[in-house]
Amino acid sequence: MNTKERDLHKKYFHSLTSDEQQAFLANREARRQKAAYELAGKNEQTERNANYVKFFGIAILAVTVTWTGASLITGIIATNEAAARSAAPAVTEATPTPAPVAPRYVNPHADQYAPIPTPTPETPAPAPTSDWRKDFQAADTTPTPAPAPVEVAAPTPAPTPEMPAPAPEITAPRATPVIHNNYVPANQLPGYHGEGAANAALRQEVPAPRAISVQDPANFVMSVLRNYNRHDYLALAPYLVSGHLNYFGHREATDAFIRHDMANDVRTYAGVNCTFQPETFKHEVSNEYSSHWEGPMVYDSITAYTEAREFNGKVHSATTRFTVGYTSVNGVTKIYAMVDKVL
Repeated sequence: MNTKERDLHKKYFHSLTSDEQQAFLANREARRQKAAYELAGKNEQTERNANYVKFFGIAILAVTVTWTGASLITGIIATNEAAARSAAPAVTEATPTPAPVAPRYVNPHADQYAPIPTPTPETPAPAPTSDWRKDFQAADTTPTPAPAPVEVAAPTPAPTPEMPAPAPEITAPRATPVIHNNYVPANQLPGYHGEGAANAALRQEVPAPRAISVQDPANFVMSVLRNYNRHDYLALAPYLVSGHLNYFGHREATDAFIRHDMANDVRTYAGVNCTFQPETFKHEVSNEYSSHWEGPMVYDSITAYTEAREFNGKVHSATTRFTVGYTSVNGVTKIYAMVDKVL
């Protein structure tokens, strides 16, 4: 590009707007990059072709050297074999000597004796033949003596073994199973009328809740945790406030959610053992009041060591601080919070 063309390009560029100038520069940069990519591709292809030529040249040279070496070795071996054959002494085959032939003995007095006559074998006289039909008829007319009867001894019956009388069946007494646990009796936690399993809640109606009469201050919180560890939804259902319960971090948990969670725990855990520390029990009365319940919200908490064993043998253990928040609604105890914190 000469100076005049470069000036024309500058004037054209300055006559464009800023957006057009940016587009022009971007287009020119794209063309430069494209040209650079094409040049790089051509260089790469050229280098690849040179490598191919070099590889095939080396391969052809290796084949040629190998073929030449094999031909030289074959010629040297043939030359050595020919020289060895020419240097070996000639072997003359020995002509076998014929065995001496003994002279034939000729009797000089052979003409004085008469020749010995050759004996003629006598033809034997034919043996008299008999008519086979007559012989066969004569054999048929000969009476055949009847065989003597053979006495067959009657088989002796085998003695029938006497079957022993069947021994009287002995029914082992069933041992009454003894369950060692610390579960609180139902009369200490009113409202328990079910089987104690989460799936039983699907088949039975939840009993109507009643007010709790607590004998031991820590009995209520321990009973709630025991029923939870036993996945006993039926025992806890009368005291749960569906849609308003803080269920281990799940706020506004419903009865259906809690029932489904306990059913999953039944299928996962084979057993849960819990040991309480009664000296850690704490009873707190808060200043939380509402028109939905009577009186303040009460929080009972206790420390417990829990071991949960899954069906696959895996064991989970931890020391936790369990807290239950409850109050009275229309004279009936209702649970609004169940929280478990790992210590």
